[in-house]
Amino acid sequence: MIPEESTRQKIDALLTQCGWAVQDYTSLNLSAARGVALREVPLKNGRCDYLLLVDSKAVVIVEAKPEGATLSGVADQSAYYGDNLPKIFPTEEWLPFFYESTGAETFFRDERDLHPRSRRVFAFQRPETFAGWVQSELKHYRAPVLKSACEGRLVPTESEPARAEGRDYEPAKVLLQRILAKRRKKWNRCRKYKEPAAPDIANLPELLEGWVWTTIDQLAQVDTGATPKRGTSAFYNDGNIPWITSAALSKPFVDEASEFVTDEAFKTNLTLYESGALLVAMYGEGRTRGKCSELRIEATTNQAIVAVQCYISVRVYVKLSLLCQYENLRLTASGGVQPNLNLSLVKAITIPLPPLVEQNRIVTEVERRLSVV
Repeated sequence: MIPEESTRQKIDALLTQCGWAVQDYTSLNLSAARGVALREVPLKNGRCDYLLLVDSKAVVIVEAKPEGATLSGVADQSAYYGDNLPKIFPTEEWLPFFYESTGAETFFRDERDLHPRSRRVFAFQRPETFAGWVQSELKHYRAPVLKSACEGRLVPTESEPARAEGRDYEPAKVLLQRILAKRRKKWNRCRKYKEPAAPDIANLPELLEGWVWTTIDQLAQVDTGATPKRGTSAFYNDGNIPWITSAALSKPFVDEASEFVTDEAFKTNLTLYESGALLVAMYGEGRTRGKCSELRIEATTNQAIVAVQCYISVRVYVKLSLLCQYENLRLTASGGVQPNLNLSLVKAITIPLPPLVEQNRIVTEVERRLSVV
């Protein structure tokens, strides 16, 4: 048995002991376990000894060396492997963890450190450990990406290519006027249409060329739900209308309801919202207040939720803006010991609106950067 084969047998055993399902690349089965260790993975250039995946996402490179080799000298080699992952694996642009091992001794390096260096460890970390680290990193990464998106720092403004190409473009001010005109024309409620108030921009920063300040109230129909009287069996027994509470807004999308109400309950004071409505939690347990999620079913809601119903053309950008403002929304909330948002506060949320084609580029870039989530 050649030295590297002996080393790999030892590493296989160590990985297995730590909860990794060790597989040959040619026998890839990502559903075998949460943590999968692939051997001999072909890269864009060359191969790596082991690629460790958690929840089907590449997170760790392991470089195997014969016993007695100086491990600190292979740090640059494993980093090179991390930069050359094939496109079939997500996270190819973000792979901060590396091992170098002989099976007898193992070094670990975390590229997130200010001054990364290899450190001796006594065992491989378990898949759950890396899952926690990755999620923590993504939470910290997500906020600045959303902030940059809403400040126009992710993609060129539409005015730049338009100027270079000698063509016109539709500025956001015209887009906003078009949305307001459509909303006015489609108004079919009993009460008289009330023109949404423009934002007070006196203390707001100057926007990029082609952008405009607007409010949620200008961009969308904003309503809140209600809770049919508890204890009234006719409102809940055998109900078939999904009724959403703020607890459901912890995920990006709402695909199901845990409670249902009846047609009789619906007649009280409820509204059926279409798939695509953005739901914002006005209050709730823990970090719920200010959360935003997108409804992907027809449903009604309780009074703790505001439904933001905007045109599909701007919906995703509006959702990004609300996600970006999560912490500010929590600070905006009013009240005593447990401050809450209310309908008026949500309507008054200000959003920097870019031209429509620029919105599409921003959304695409955000999705690309957060594709590892």
